[in-house]
Amino acid sequence: MTNRKKQFIAGAVCPNCSDMDSLMLYTDDQSVECVSCDYTQTSEQRDQQAKQTENQQPAKLERQPSSSSSKSKNVKYKDASLIDITQLKE
Repeated sequence: MTNRKKQFIAGAVCPNCSDMDSLMLYTDDQSVECVSCDYTQTSEQRDQQAKQTENQQPAKLERQPSSSSSKSKNVKYKDASLIDITQLKE
């Protein structure tokens, strides 16, 4: 039996059991395994999942140029929770 070199992934959360710091990476083939449950993922599966996620994400929003006469900046944000509400008019 060969002894495979492995290292834990700090801060990683298992997608199956949600345990933190339980995922280990095998350095020879870059596969991932959870020590708390039976979850495993090969590097091919991970790459395929990343491509699917990338294709599902909407296009990035870019900043719109603000006019020099306008006091407020017209900026589009990806997430409304990121907008700082400081220029409200009463």
